[in-house]
Amino acid sequence: MIYSFATFHEKVVFQDAVKSFKDFGYVLIKDVFDESELEILCAATTKLEEEALSKNLNNPLLKHSFNDDVKYEYLANSLHSEVLHRGNDQNYDQGMTDIFNPSYWYARHFPECLELFARLRSGMILDLIQAVNSDAYPKNNNLYIHQNVENPRCAHIDSLRDYFKLFMAFSDQTELSCGPFGVIPKTHSSKVKNYFMCQLNKRFFGFKGGNITDATFYKNQKLSPLFLDRGSIALCNQSIVHGALPAFNNGSRLTFVQTFDR
Repeated sequence: MIYSFATFHEKVVFQDAVKSFKDFGYVLIKDVFDESELEILCAATTKLEEEALSKNLNNPLLKHSFNDDVKYEYLANSLHSEVLHRGNDQNYDQGMTDIFNPSYWYARHFPECLELFARLRSGMILDLIQAVNSDAYPKNNNLYIHQNVENPRCAHIDSLRDYFKLFMAFSDQTELSCGPFGVIPKTHSSKVKNYFMCQLNKRFFGFKGGNITDATFYKNQKLSPLFLDRGSIALCNQSIVHGALPAFNNGSRLTFVQTFDR
């Protein structure tokens, strides 16, 4: 079920969304922005995408990294917009570009976007997240650029503990060809199973180039794609088993990501 943001002020709708979020580990929301607001955000984001993919190393507002070993904490806490060109040292995610902290770039070029993005970090959306975990607050944000990512990372969890990401579609993501984001519903509740999965990964598979949080107890084919119209969002508990489906026919997608953590 997909909820309309415009109806969240209705108590029964909001409570149903909270229950769905708790039960399934994700919730879909539409109509967060009207068409004119969405046009402003899309125009700015398309410009950012173009600058990032140009790989201009002399751009003072965009720093580039081409090494997948760059620490997440460094990128997430950087005081610049950091462009990570993924897939260079791995056998997956070829064609993915991850822009950390794009807000610094927006602030310089399109400051009007920051007020609109604030809607994704506050109000009823924050209330919805905190109804599931009262310790969660807005943290860093990213822009994901997927360009024909035919071999994405396998299904995985981000953490055994609960924290959240909001995924907003800047492009139409209603066709399998784009390699949409997918989840295995309700797996966020399998804490014990997922704990043992990570422990076994660490002991037996971690030295083979995999990741401790790879979902080795699950099948990638079980991922259910979250189809999003342009402007729609998915809120996900990142302890759910999730991942991108393989793109084909030069499919692409563009997604803004807001993290919420303690």
